[in-house]
Amino acid sequence: GPSRPEYNPAMKIRVVFVTDVMQDVRMVEGFAGIFDLTVLAPRYLEERFITWPTNKPFERVFLPVGRARFVFQAAKWLRRNRGRFKVIIAQDNLTGALASNIGGRLTRTPVILRMGRTTEEYYRSKRHAGLKGLRYWIGLITVKALVGFNERAAASVGATSLYIADDCRKRARDVHVIPAYGVDLELFSAKVSRAEARTILDLPLDVSLIIWRSRLAPEKDPETYFRALALLGERGYQVNGLYVGAEYLEILRIAQPFGITMIARDAVHPKDLAHFYRAADVAVQTSRVEGFGLSPLEALACETPVVASRIGGLVETIIDGKTGITVAPNDPEATADAIAWMLDHPDDAAALARNGRQLIAERYTDEVAFGGWLALAQRLAAR
Repeated sequence: GPSRPEYNPAMKIRVVFVTDVMQDVRMVEGFAGIFDLTVLAPRYLEERFITWPTNKPFERVFLPVGRARFVFQAAKWLRRNRGRFKVIIAQDNLTGALASNIGGRLTRTPVILRMGRTTEEYYRSKRHAGLKGLRYWIGLITVKALVGFNERAAASVGATSLYIADDCRKRARDVHVIPAYGVDLELFSAKVSRAEARTILDLPLDVSLIIWRSRLAPEKDPETYFRALALLGERGYQVNGLYVGAEYLEILRIAQPFGITMIARDAVHPKDLAHFYRAADVAVQTSRVEGFGLSPLEALACETPVVASRIGGLVETIIDGKTGITVAPNDPEATADAIAWMLDHPDDAAALARNGRQLIAERYTDEVAFGGWLALAQRLAAR
């Protein structure tokens, strides 16, 4: 399970979080709650950070550059501001991590990589989206070089699952399993019934709703989800797909050829997202590659049964026959069979979901996640 070291809550240290990719508000809010935090990011992420609804203050520094120049400008900013911070946390192990490691060397500041995926494996999945030829191989060589350098150069790695940690240990010297952030069991819960949640959200009451909550990316394999729903329709099940997220219009477009009914809504606040999970009969995660997978945990917290691919970090939380059902990746037939079993055996499926909620309470709360991050940062700052 995740690390749960001791930490000193009175020691609030200055931390710079370097990121050039989109972030979940809950992780940054969590960091702002335990650190004296500065977020260093390129200008193209500014709107996302400014509009976040947060009551936890943190400094935002945006550099007016694109991703390529961000490495050099971020390293220069870190050097110019040496002495203001004790620890640098970098998102992933690519360009943001490279800027952090350069800045860390220039300022003799420890760098922690926050790892939520197995980067090379994710890159290889791009072949499913048509990336091939010389461009693919140049990209793969670049990714391998960045991953190798950054993980060896960093003082430590915080990996969100055992699966990711095992991959990082091939290169990094100090690796800890720490969730990115926890699941709020007060917010994500079964306080309302499935029918009440649907009424709140104006969703149909007379069909089964199967929710899919992932990015539209090759590694997430939405096609298997769509094909599984189509198979269920052919078998006589009255099912609708359900999606919530910023890519809702694209989801509707790509689902159309499969002849299924999709209900898709724009991204919402986590309190409303919890209602969507609760409204669904089954949550599905069809990933080809997955380092951890937070959406299935949020669904289980709402006591919604989960069907997930039997790969990567998913098997650490979706334990087949105990907290959910796992199936082979890229297998619409098996996915449809698992969903059908849950629809036909609602009491048994509900018991699996309750087991999953208990697992979250033991291993994947904010206390565990941010306690781990704080302990690791304090240990490095004290060196």
